[in-house]
Order: sequence, then C-alpha cells, then structure tokens
Amino acid sequence: MPRKMKVTRSPDNKAYQNRRTEMVEKATEDLQPLQMSPPNYMKGTIAGRAWQRITPILRQSTIIKNADRSTVEALCSAIALYRIGFDDVQENGIQTPIYKSVQNNRGEIIDHDFVGFKKIPLYPRWTPRLGRYARYRLSLG
Repeated sequence: MPRKMKVTRSPDNKAYQNRRTEMVEKATEDLQPLQMSPPNYMKGTIAGRAWQRITPILRQSTIIKNADRSTVEALCSAIALYRIGFDDVQENGIQTPIYKSVQNNRGEIIDHDFVGFKKIPLYPRWTPRLGRYARYRLSLG
C-alpha cells in the first residue's frame, strides 16, 4: 500500500509537498469548517469531551473541514472506548478469578473453590481499538 500524501505547513517540507498542501487548501476553501460543538449524541460523554479538545487543533489546519466530520466522530468514539476500557482494566484488572461452588448433600453452598482466571469480557474488544485510534488519527493528518 503506498504511503499517504503529506499535507502540512512545515518549513521543513519539500517544495512539492508545499505545492500539494496549497492545492488541497485551495480545493477545500469553499467547504464549511469543522463545527466546534460535538454532535448531540456525544454531548456530555467522553467522546464529546474529546471532540471539544481536538477540534480547535484540527480547525487550525485549514484542511480539515466539516466533510471530515464522520472521521472526527470515529476518532472521538475510539478515544472514548479506549478510555472506558482503560478505566475498567485499572479498576478490575485484566483477568477475573473463577470460582466453583461446593455444595453439601442438601444442596447448600458451603465453599467456593478457586478454578483459575479468565480475561475480562471487554479486553478482546478493547485491544483492537488501539489500532483504530491510530488509523483515524493518521487519516486526519
């Protein structure tokens, strides 16, 4: 897969990169800038706070526009899922213990025997979020 085009305003860029950046800016100058407030469904959530933190930075770039909103939403959602997963791991650990109930002949539970550990249910879904987070971040520049 070819490398994505570099579109930045760095003085260290090569001339062709600066020309490409100017072309992209000119082609997108008529588009609406990215809205500052998060979408309604994100307000009051971790994703909404992420939106409020990153949109001022993205708006400084004259390239990110409201047309990129779905990618910014996906990035903020990935940040929220990562944060929720991280908090859960901090609180509950990466594994939970498994116990088997021991019953007497009357069916009453008299003890719990330790059987082993199992991964938390969120963990298999949480680790791929790291890769998605990086991909969304890279697609926005």
